[in-house]
Amino acid sequence: MKLPKKPEYFAGIKVDGAMERFLKEEEEKEGKLGQEISKTKHPTSDLEKALVFSSGSKIFVLDRDFSATKIASRDDWVQALCSHDGKLYDGGAYRKIFETLTDREIASRNDWVLALCSHDGKLYDGGKYRKIFGTLTGREIASRDDWVRALCSHDGKLYDGGDYCKIFETLTGRETASRDKWVRALCSHDGKLYDGGDYRKIFETLTDREIASRDDWVRALCSHDGKLYDGGNYNKIFETLTDREIASRDSGVRALCSHPRKYFVDMGVLK
Repeated sequence: MKLPKKPEYFAGIKVDGAMERFLKEEEEKEGKLGQEISKTKHPTSDLEKALVFSSGSKIFVLDRDFSATKIASRDDWVQALCSHDGKLYDGGAYRKIFETLTDREIASRNDWVLALCSHDGKLYDGGKYRKIFGTLTGREIASRDDWVRALCSHDGKLYDGGDYCKIFETLTGRETASRDKWVRALCSHDGKLYDGGDYRKIFETLTDREIASRDDWVRALCSHDGKLYDGGNYNKIFETLTDREIASRDSGVRALCSHPRKYFVDMGVLK
């Protein structure tokens, strides 16, 4: 005589085999869906960005309508800005590097900080001290024979430029371009590397193709919201490829940076 099948239970409820299989399949589907949602919900790279800039000793953020809000001030010129690991950093003639909105000092140097860069998960700095450091470790990774004014992460490599009128692949020391005057800005945008400086022009670095000219020094370049922007001693910020002016100041624009807008909302700076 055949014995009756032992009842099976699922989530505390008695069910037959077919129903158990159905419920398990549905549960697995829900689990997979939840994993996909958690992967795609608010990815950092897709967060709406805000454009940040420095002028004189002050740091500002531009809102959606291009209105400027002051977010920090220092006791000397702010020469560099950088978005790194979800935080905003600044450095300058005050010889220190700060986490901008908290004013927390993270490093100090023996001369002006002129460049900051986030590359391969690490923060780097360069300046009048003619060296490039891993900022948080203080480890020297390269030295130059003049001031380091620009750093840029592009296509998996770190680049630098400065008063030596050249652009180097930093870690190998390989020269990639030369200019007739100081290089003050580097930027990776839409798969290409760009530079600007005292030569009052902006070049596509690796091809030497001129893409824009200005009436004074180009001090800053930034890739933001799918567009390239520049600022400098001409006291304005331009959308580089269209020459459209988006902001103007009473003094030169020394640094530009793109940073998640949510950061400023969470800190009570923007709504």
